[in-house]
Amino acid sequence: SATVLDASGNPATNGAPVQTWQDISGNARHATAPEAGNRPSYRTSVQHGRAVLRTDGGDYMALANSKGVFRNKTAGYVFVVAKDADQAGGTTTHYVALFSKGDATTIRANISSRSSAGNGWAARGRRLDDDSLVNAYAGEASGHALVTGFYDWQNGYVRGAVNGGEYASTAYSSGGGATSDTDSFANPVIMGDGLSNMPADSEIAEVIIVNAAMTDAEVTATQTYLKTKWATP
Repeated sequence: SATVLDASGNPATNGAPVQTWQDISGNARHATAPEAGNRPSYRTSVQHGRAVLRTDGGDYMALANSKGVFRNKTAGYVFVVAKDADQAGGTTTHYVALFSKGDATTIRANISSRSSAGNGWAARGRRLDDDSLVNAYAGEASGHALVTGFYDWQNGYVRGAVNGGEYASTAYSSGGGATSDTDSFANPVIMGDGLSNMPADSEIAEVIIVNAAMTDAEVTATQTYLKTKWATP
């Protein structure tokens, strides 16, 4: 709770709006929601006895000092423990972790929920030198789920998995061989509004971003840590 702060900079209490979610990596990429009407609420004892942040409509948080997260990297991982309260289908995309280009409208990589009819979670990605958007649909999940997204710009594919299951994988149409440049990946948005809103009562528990390729053992260890901590399936 010491990393989740209200508008006064104090640890948020149950039900209070959250203005800052502090990054514990040491890189000071804190997530903030400066507008009072867009702040998620802090909710205690929700998942496995632990607190989560709950969104309602247009709530969102943006990462500070984030432009270089994937600068000149060939691959990256995003792990998210979250719940989408409405997985009944539809075509609205609800972004949980979104990384866009400097224009803040061109998606480069994200994890999304309910991104099209019949698909609960997806890892989505785009080649850095064209507009070929690809989607690796990782499947449905009820309750809180652990969603893993792997983005490989060097070899040209995106992978997604739910709760440590088998990867869904999609190749970029134009092949591999790219790294992210200095203008790619600005303005990441966590849990909300970027290009559309999260549905009411969505919840996010934890986000881990790794701006490098990982070994299978490292991925498994990270997933095991999150599954044990949050009791996801």
